[in-house]
Amino acid sequence: MAKEQAERRATTKLMFDLGQKAYEKGIYGRSVEYFEAALTIIPRLSLFGGEIQIWLAMAYDANNRHADCIDLYKQLEDKHPSISIQRQAADLHYIMESPKIKVNQEEMLTMPSIGTAYDK
Repeated sequence: MAKEQAERRATTKLMFDLGQKAYEKGIYGRSVEYFEAALTIIPRLSLFGGEIQIWLAMAYDANNRHADCIDLYKQLEDKHPSISIQRQAADLHYIMESPKIKVNQEEMLTMPSIGTAYDK
């Protein structure tokens, strides 16, 4: 039984790590798949399950699934037993629901790439 739990945990960790890597590379659709796969293995109400769901919500947002993102944050706020997960979800939910600032091209700051600035 303990060996099976360790294997499940390792598989979940692998799916989570792959999801994070995909997210960091901008492959948001794939990251959603990895995070959702991880959640089929580990309970959603565990601390690790909550962490995975936070990342899943961010991946939903990055993948233009804003309604799914907000719904997941609300679920975590209302139902997750971990206070830290509830708070993080509430903070991210607040950011998602806040008005977006409109900035025109002239107001944007452009920064040179580090490689081009130091190559000269």
